[in-house]
Amino acid sequence: TEAAELSQLAHLRRAIVQSRGRLPLGEDPFKILEDAQLRCPDYDELKTGLLARFDKVRAALDELCFGKDKNPGQTLGINLVHDEVKFMVKRKNKCVYTRDMGIPSQHDDSRDWFELFYDNQYSPPKPFIMVLQWMVCSSVHLINFRQKLYRLLEENGFCLVRMPIGQLFPSPAPHWVWKGERETDFDRMAFHSPRMMRLPEGLPSACKE
Repeated sequence: TEAAELSQLAHLRRAIVQSRGRLPLGEDPFKILEDAQLRCPDYDELKTGLLARFDKVRAALDELCFGKDKNPGQTLGINLVHDEVKFMVKRKNKCVYTRDMGIPSQHDDSRDWFELFYDNQYSPPKPFIMVLQWMVCSSVHLINFRQKLYRLLEENGFCLVRMPIGQLFPSPAPHWVWKGERETDFDRMAFHSPRMMRLPEGLPSACKE
């Protein structure tokens, strides 16, 4: 049903039941469901419809970011999870140049660009998260991108919800997006300097870990 597609209530209830009536502080309910391979009774039917609609969104988003003919084969590389309860995601990013985009303000001589961070997969009912960061991109391009993104999501039955970046990616970053450079495990805006912590001299490596 439409109400079930727009709500995560059934999944959250099953996570609470699995946790014996109480979610531990800071625990991801979707991680609980994934570990227990739990799903609501109508999960498969709902998921099939959501994935079919998101597949259209994925194709339209690729065209919006990279143009229809300018960059053949260039995609965001978003995966769709069809066959299992798998909610854990990793973060991907792409540099999007406005000269290639499918927006009204696009022109071939533009040097504006922005960085797009996003989940590497979509597995309903978990939301799909995208983050825009920019330094040299005119507001007209960003507004046009947002308006077109809003329309294509609405046309396919999805909703664009704006959230503070601190709520989306609180520091430290979740362990599944950690990389070799430890300073990037603490989220910060792309062009801000990394956080520095001065440790006492003479500490053994084990203590620094």
